[in-house]
Amino acid sequence: MTPTGNKQNNNPSVYDDYYGSEYEKFFRILDTRRRFIKESIMSWGGEMNNVLDLGCGWGELFNYLDKIYYKDNYPAYTFKGTGIDYCGKTILKNIDRNPLYTWQYHNLENELKIDDESFDFVFCGETIEHLSNPAICLSEIYRVTKKGGLIIITVPLNDRNDAPEHMHYFSEIDLIKFVPGELISYNLYEKAQQCAAWVKN
Repeated sequence: MTPTGNKQNNNPSVYDDYYGSEYEKFFRILDTRRRFIKESIMSWGGEMNNVLDLGCGWGELFNYLDKIYYKDNYPAYTFKGTGIDYCGKTILKNIDRNPLYTWQYHNLENELKIDDESFDFVFCGETIEHLSNPAICLSEIYRVTKKGGLIIITVPLNDRNDAPEHMHYFSEIDLIKFVPGELISYNLYEKAQQCAAWVKN
């Protein structure tokens, strides 16, 4: 894990701009990551009654799971989704347009206000690299995931996509050591997008 040096301080206004309406056509969860998510879910084989998305943005993970995965495979199946983000404007927008899920404003540099082992599946995509202390968020991800639950984390490889708000770079070795569980899948897409999935021991 390599700190990137003098970088732009992360604050809500950075993400209020990033998640503005002009950017909504650019999905945080790209097609490659969507395929990885689906393949990892199929390999894991667990039930997803409760899903947590950390750094949820405008909530496309839940839309993907609901419209593509669940309706294709389990038409009568529903899940409880909780999305957490540091962008207050985005959270307010999500509450208005998708009230089926729970949306929370929270700085992931701090402990989550969530009980231990609350979620079957925790996703954290393109978020860890924005944190000055990623270890806090990683520890919380592990804590709130149920035993036998699925954890998926994605980050850019090293300094690929060197945005001014990226506080850290991560190698493949860094990523696969993030979670002290059973690594069930790792993939590198287009030599830039790292995706890893674990089952919590």
